Amino acid sequence: MLSAVSEIVYALDQAPEDPAVSGGKGAGLARLVRLGAQVPAGFVVSTAAFERFVVESGVKLGRDDEDEENALVRLRSADWPADVRSEIEFSYGSLQSGGATQPAAVRSSGSAEDGREASFAGQHATVLNARSLDAVLDAVLVCWASLYRAEARAYRRSQGISDQEPTMAVVVQALVHAEASGVAFTVDPVSGADDVVLIDAAFGLGESVVSGAVTPDHFAVEKSVWRVRERRIATKRLRVVPDERGGVRSEALEGSAARQPSLTEQQAIELAKLVVEIERQADAPQDVEWALAGGEIYLLQARPVTAAAGRQAVGWVSEFDTETDAATIWTAANVQEVLPGQLSPFSCAFNQTMIERFGNQPVERIGIRLETPDPFFAFFYGRAFLNVTMMQEVVEQTPFGSREAMLDQYFGHGRDGGETAHDVDLTLKPSPLPKKLWRYASVTPRVLWYLLRMAAEVRRAEETVTALEREDADRPLELQTEEELIATFEDGLVRGAEVSVTHISGGGITSSSFETLRRCTEGWLGDDNGALQATLCTGLSGLESAAPAFELWHLSRIVLASNELRTAFEPRDGAEIERRLDALPDDVTATFRSRRQAFLQEHGHRGLQEAEMAAKTWEEDPPTVFAMIRNYLHADPASSPQRLEERQRHAREAATEDCQRRLSWWRRPIFRYALRQAQGSVASREHTKSLLVRVSNRGRRITRALARRMVERGLLAELWDFYQLRWEEVIDLVRSNLSRAGAYERIARRRAEGERNSHVHLPETFRGRPALVADDDHPLPEGDILRGIAVSPGRVTGIARVIHDPRAGAVIEPGEILVAPVTDAGWTPLFVAAAAVVVDIGGTLSHGSTVAREFGLPAVVNVKHGTRMIRDGQRITVDGTAGVVVLTGEE
Repeated sequence: MLSAVSEIVYALDQAPEDPAVSGGKGAGLARLVRLGAQVPAGFVVSTAAFERFVVESGVKLGRDDEDEENALVRLRSADWPADVRSEIEFSYGSLQSGGATQPAAVRSSGSAEDGREASFAGQHATVLNARSLDAVLDAVLVCWASLYRAEARAYRRSQGISDQEPTMAVVVQALVHAEASGVAFTVDPVSGADDVVLIDAAFGLGESVVSGAVTPDHFAVEKSVWRVRERRIATKRLRVVPDERGGVRSEALEGSAARQPSLTEQQAIELAKLVVEIERQADAPQDVEWALAGGEIYLLQARPVTAAAGRQAVGWVSEFDTETDAATIWTAANVQEVLPGQLSPFSCAFNQTMIERFGNQPVERIGIRLETPDPFFAFFYGRAFLNVTMMQEVVEQTPFGSREAMLDQYFGHGRDGGETAHDVDLTLKPSPLPKKLWRYASVTPRVLWYLLRMAAEVRRAEETVTALEREDADRPLELQTEEELIATFEDGLVRGAEVSVTHISGGGITSSSFETLRRCTEGWLGDDNGALQATLCTGLSGLESAAPAFELWHLSRIVLASNELRTAFEPRDGAEIERRLDALPDDVTATFRSRRQAFLQEHGHRGLQEAEMAAKTWEEDPPTVFAMIRNYLHADPASSPQRLEERQRHAREAATEDCQRRLSWWRRPIFRYALRQAQGSVASREHTKSLLVRVSNRGRRITRALARRMVERGLLAELWDFYQLRWEEVIDLVRSNLSRAGAYERIARRRAEGERNSHVHLPETFRGRPALVADDDHPLPEGDILRGIAVSPGRVTGIARVIHDPRAGAVIEPGEILVAPVTDAGWTPLFVAAAAVVVDIGGTLSHGSTVAREFGLPAVVNVKHGTRMIRDGQRITVDGTAGVVVLTGEE
C-alpha cells in the first residue's frame, strides 16, 4: 500500500476524510478503505496541490467569463511546481508493479462534491486509462479545469456554494479492467422507498452506464429476504473497454452476446449486501459506483443519495436549464404537445438560441410591454415549459383578452378550477385602470392591423417554406460541402423564424376568436360546458392535422384488396411487416408503394416529437407507418375518416342552423362573424403548425446530411452523436476548432446527464426552478373518477388502450378508448380506430382536442393521471361533455 507523501499527495488509506482536503470523492474513498471495502489502490492529489499550482504558476482563474476550455489552455501552458510534480510522479510510480504499466483512472474530487445535499454527479471531469505519467498529469489539469464548466458553476450557485475561488482535489487509482460495472442505490432515488437496492449494470467499464450509451440491465434486490424482486435484461449493443493507446473505446456486441445478463442474480445479491453494509456504517442512503473483475467486486465511489426518503429534492442545475426569476410561473401544458418528453442537447440549445433571437417578436409587434425578465419558453432537466406569467401579461394588455380562456385553452386549467394549479397561485395583480386603458389605446390599433394582415402573413410563410424547399431541390444537400451545409442551415434559421412568429401570432388570434365564439354560445345559447362551441368547430374539411389519417385509410384499403399484402400485415410489429413487404414481388406491392410514396411526400415530415431534430419522422421510420396502417385493417368502414368528417360536417351544419334560428335578428350577424373567425383561425393554426414543422424538418435533413459527412470524416462515431452537441460546437468540430476528444468528452457528459434527467419527475406547473418530486408528492386521486377538461362532447363506455409511445408496436382495436400521456401529429392516425380519447395534459385548443373534435370523438384532456390510474384493458366511461372519466372495472 502507498504511504502518504505530504500534505500535497496522500495514499488513499491515509487521506483525510475531510472534503476540504481530499475532496468529496477522495474523502468517501478513504472512508471505504478504512471500512475494509475492496477499493482499487490509488492516491489523492489534495486541494492544496491545486492551490499551490495556481499561486506558483501565476495562472489567473475564476473570472466571470471563465469557461472550462479557456481554463484548460491556461493550466496546460503553465509550469508545474517541482515538488507537486515530483510527488505525483512518486505516487504514480508506486502504483506500478512487475515492470508492467498500470493504467490509471483519474477522477475529479470537488471540495463540495458528494455531500448529503449536493452531489455534483456528472458535473466534473473523469479521465480513464491514463497510461503514462504525462497522461496522468494532464488528466489532473483536465479535472481542475472542469471546475469552470457552465453547469458546475450553475450548480454551485443553485446550492448556495460560493463560486469564488473554488478548489478541487483529484483521485488517481489503478484502473479496474471491469467485466461488468454500474451503479447501485440503497434506496429508490425517486420514490425514496428504502426496502430495496436498485442496481444498473452493463458489460465493460461503467462509462457506458453513466453516459447513457446503453440501456443497462436492471435488478431490484429486496433487502428483507435478499432476493431479486425484479430483473430486466437489456440488449446491450456495446461495451466500453480500455484502448491500448490510452482512453477508452466502444466494442460492438451482437446477437446473443448483447442479450446476456451482465450479472448473475447471486452476484446482484452479493453486491446489494455489500452496499447495504456501507449504508449502515455511513448511516445514510448510498449511491455507489462499482466494478466486477476476476469475480471480485470493487467499489469505485460511494456518496450519499441526495434525493432519498420520499422527500422533495432540491435537484441540480442541468447544463441547458434556463435561468429564471423565482416569481415566474412555468407550465408543461400545451408546450409539451409540441416538444414532449426529454429533448436532445442540440434541440435544447437550438431552441434557446431561437427564443433569445426571436421569441418576443409576436408580442412586440403588437406593442405589448413585458415586465417578466424571462423568455417565452424555458428548459429544465431537458424538458420544455411555457411562461404562464408572460401569457398572463399579454392577456392583461390585450383588449377583450380573457385570462380564463387562456388558462382553459392552452394550460388545461379549466374554467371552474379556481386560482391555483398544483399549489401555484395563478392570480395576477391587475394593472390600474388608467394604465390599462393607455395600453389598450396603444395595442388595439396594432392588433386590428395584424388581424387584417394575418392572411397575408400566412401566404408569406407559405412562400418562405416553398422557396426553402425549392432551393434544396435545386441544390441537393447531398452535393453541398460541409461549409455550404452550415451556411444553408443558418440561412434557414432566420427565414424560418418568420414562419414561427406567424404561427405563434396566429395562435393568439385563434385563442381570441375561439373565445369570442364561446361567449356567444354561452351567453346567448346556454352553452355552459362548451359542447355547442365544440360542435360548431368540427367537420372542417381540409384540417391539416387530420389529413394523414385520410391517406393512411386509403393505404389500408389497398392492403385489404390483396391477399399477399393482408398476410404481410398480420404481425403487430412494424419492423416485421416491413421485412415481409420487402420479400414480396414488385408487381404485388407496386400500387401500395406508389401510394405510400405519395403519402410520404405530403406528410413524411410529420411524426412523434416532430419538433425534436433528433427524432425520426414518418419518412425515416417506415415501421411506425406500417403499424398505423395495420390499425385500420379491422376498422369498420363506417369509421373511415371520410365518413367521420361527413358526419361531423352534418352535425356542424345542423347546429349552425339551429343557432341562427334561436338567435335574434341583431345577434345573427355577430354570431356568423364570430363563427367564421373561429373556424378559419382553427384551420389556419393547424396549417401554420404544419408549415413550421416543414421548416423544422428541413433543419433535420440538413443536420442529418452534415452528421453523415462528419461520420465519414471520422469526426463522429455515429450520426446520433451529432445531437449531443450544440450547433456552435458542431461548427467548431468541422473547422478543427474543437478536437474529436473534446467533443466526445462533452457527448459522454451529456449522455450521463440525460440518463440522470430521465429519472426525474417534475410538477406540471411551478414557480421559479422546479423541485424534483417523488410519486408520494403528487399522489393519485382517490375514487374511480378522473376529472379533466371537456374538449369534445359525447359519452362512450369501452375498453381502455393505454399507449405511451405509438412507435412501440401500438395497436388499438376498433371501439377501444385511447389513453395517452400527450398527443401530437404522430398520434393522429390512432384516433380513427378509437371510440374516445383521454389525455394526461392539454387544453381546449391543444392538438389532440382539435383532432378529436374533427372526428367527433368524445375527449377529456388534462386528467393528469390517466396513464397511471387507468389499466390497459380496463372498462371505462368517457364523458366528453362533463369532462370526467369513470373507471368502471375490468373487461
